[in-house]
Amino acid sequence: MDVSRERFRILPGAIDIHVHLRDLEYSYKEDYFTGTSAAACGGVVLVCDMPNTKPPTNTPNNLMLKIESARSKALVDYGLYYGVPSSKNMLRDVARYIVGFKFYPEDVFEHFNREVYSEILKLAVSNNLTLVFHAENPKMFNYNAPPGFERPWTSEYSAIQSILALTHSILRSESISGVKIHITHVSSAKSIELLVNAKRVYRDRIKLTFDTTLHHLLLDNSLYRFNPGLYKVYPTLKTRLDNLRLYLGLLRREVDALVTDHAPHSLSEKVKPYSNALPGYPGLEIALPILLTMVDRGLLTLEDIVYYYSYSPSRILGLEGFGVISRGAYASLTIVDLKTEWKVNPDSFMSKAKYTPFNGWSLKGKPYITIVRGRVVFENGIVYEDLKGWGRNVRELT
Repeated sequence: MDVSRERFRILPGAIDIHVHLRDLEYSYKEDYFTGTSAAACGGVVLVCDMPNTKPPTNTPNNLMLKIESARSKALVDYGLYYGVPSSKNMLRDVARYIVGFKFYPEDVFEHFNREVYSEILKLAVSNNLTLVFHAENPKMFNYNAPPGFERPWTSEYSAIQSILALTHSILRSESISGVKIHITHVSSAKSIELLVNAKRVYRDRIKLTFDTTLHHLLLDNSLYRFNPGLYKVYPTLKTRLDNLRLYLGLLRREVDALVTDHAPHSLSEKVKPYSNALPGYPGLEIALPILLTMVDRGLLTLEDIVYYYSYSPSRILGLEGFGVISRGAYASLTIVDLKTEWKVNPDSFMSKAKYTPFNGWSLKGKPYITIVRGRVVFENGIVYEDLKGWGRNVRELT
């Protein structure tokens, strides 16, 4: 097929800086081959994998286990986040393998270790690594609330305030500046207002960025009335007004990136009662098609997609050669078909997670070809499985 025809566009390959590829003891949920195959189907050439695996990726030995598994299975390129370790000794010799550190609510509000955090800040500045925070304050959770309302917007707002104030205080006391702090999956209008202001307030020592997800942008908490376990996700879905403020943040270029927070579970783990259901959804195969549908409806432009799901993510993590089409850049590209109309059916996912809150949505546009460093890994519905292991740790490339 001639991809120079009007219905096709060649874009810098999509980059998703927040995914969970599971693997190891969680391989029944997803593994590096199925997860990166899902990425290839979704036009994503580079994914960045979170450390809340089993075993957790917060010791050098466990990091090596993940690296070995990824090396033999990955179809697209990948970056790795390192979890917060129990001691600073566990930080030795890990910086060259990772793109950043991931902090969960318990790392900040329940088991905070200032000595470890100070060492992470120093490593981050000296190695151009990013600190990514899941910003929710557990002290404000209320598990007696109705499904979807147990983690209010105030828990996110409070956590962002605390994280930034604490970090700035330590940086100032230790005369450090230039650390990259990234708040992920921002879900509420108030949090955006806070973050936009914080970029100015803390700019002397912190390079602050934040992202949101398509489910926080397009879904709202009224859905918890229908199938609460399916829609369970953290942070929780908020109101339609929050959706609109997130969208306004995209139009104003206040938001820095879009992510999927691809979080696969087995179907049996999602169909349980809400309190026992596990949070999260797969998203790699449908994020770009949803964005292309928004372009078709005049809600975004192709330039917006490239900025939020390719160019800006590469800049947040300092990944040279990605997110652009230019001389000297990697030939990691996505060719999209703007005209194809189709319906989301999770049974067809390459991901092991065969469910989605977007099930049945009518979309227009999808990836046609995905190219990773010059090799076609996906074409017109076909994943080139013989290229298993072609994906590389981005730290080996940049």
